Amino acid sequence: MTDPQLLAYANASAQALGIPMDAERALRVAGYLRLSGNFAGLLEALAMGPELEPAEVFCPAPFPSADPTSSEGRP
Repeated sequence: MTDPQLLAYANASAQALGIPMDAERALRVAGYLRLSGNFAGLLEALAMGPELEPAEVFCPAPFPSADPTSSEGRP
């Protein structure tokens, strides 16, 4: 996105969300969006596979009544 597009996006988003934003703040928000986009581009350019992800994938435990191997709730 170009700088004018980022500024228009920041203003439109603020208006849609009902967030009051003066021109100076809108410029700062647009600058942050530019910076975030640059960081994202750098990360996307790296060749990393899912095996390099340090966090485990969240897998919720089933409810006791849904788990046939659970002894919870049984006498």
